[in-house]
Amino acid sequence: MRIAILAALLLSGCAASNLQLERAGAASTVTRSTVALARNYTNELQLRRREAAVALVASDPLCMWGGTITVDRQWDGSRSLCDLQGVPEARQIEVPLEPIAEDRLATLTTIVAGLAAYQAALADILEEKPDEARLTLATATSTLAVAATDINRIAGGAAIDLGPLTGERQDAVLTLVQTLSDMYETKMKVRKVRALVDRANTARLIEDLETAIGRLESLQGGNADTQLLLALSLAYASEAQRAPFAERRALIREIAAANDLVSGANTEAAQELAKVLAELAKVDQAMRQALAGDFSEAERARIARENRRAVFSILSQIAAIFPPLK
Repeated sequence: MRIAILAALLLSGCAASNLQLERAGAASTVTRSTVALARNYTNELQLRRREAAVALVASDPLCMWGGTITVDRQWDGSRSLCDLQGVPEARQIEVPLEPIAEDRLATLTTIVAGLAAYQAALADILEEKPDEARLTLATATSTLAVAATDINRIAGGAAIDLGPLTGERQDAVLTLVQTLSDMYETKMKVRKVRALVDRANTARLIEDLETAIGRLESLQGGNADTQLLLALSLAYASEAQRAPFAERRALIREIAAANDLVSGANTEAAQELAKVLAELAKVDQAMRQALAGDFSEAERARIARENRRAVFSILSQIAAIFPPLK
């Protein structure tokens, strides 16, 4: 129930005022809620795409399950949907059956949320709130550890990479997790964490994320969902005359679900996540400068509070990317 209430606040854009930013545990709770929203959303999209793909293959006994199937875009129902004998190559369309991007979107979002929590922890250190810093840092570490596990799994797949995060920088998030774990063992004082903040090298990781999100946006900008919708529509045209009502209704439901996918939900999500990341980069730079600089206690408190508000705004914007699916 508590997570549901927090989700509603996040989606309403009122999180920063209603959650009382200075309350103990607020950053940790909002981070976990935001990640849960994103991962539930992408899991649901995966399920919908899989069900639509299953309905497509099941509509014709000659169609076989695999990574893709190929159909005739001008198919007239006179032969099997997957019978391409004599069909010109220009009329053939390859329809992906396996969801290839939703888990990538969830992973990237999890990393961004983990980095946001890390910035909140740095704000607590700057403002000399060691207990709160330790709690928020633990949340950042565990969140990024989940993402590191995702990256390891994704890197083993052949569908698509995420640029440096599944290339030469594949261990970047895992290395950051270790650095934050080391930071957790300190006394949460500015002078004690400076070297670890430098070692974390979050500016480089944010650059990697920009590349990865750009690749994801390019992937989502493709026409895989449009192809799935077209193929389902062709299958329905074949079944409409002979299938019983229940089967026609089931196929129509899958066509409607595929039509929702074509709306570009994931493309828009990637674009919005890129905007959020740009804001996070500003916070990251401000916090690194504040921790490295020689500021008075009052100045540190002001900088910490300003950037803590920015972090909550970032988390609220991430949550808004993943509204409940209809």
